[in-house]
Amino acid sequence: MIIEAGQLASNFELLAKRSAFIIDKKGIIRKIFRDINVEQHGQDIDNF
Repeated sequence: MIIEAGQLASNFELLAKRSAFIIDKKGIIRKIFRDINVEQHGQDIDNF
């Protein structure tokens, strides 16, 4: 299988992005934060 460099780079970018999860006491995921801005992430969690 041949993959073009641009396709490989775009697929890697999708996998390499940072995510965070808010999980309740029962283990249920209540919120997924994708494409996190590290400078604003604390505020995003406080606002949840």
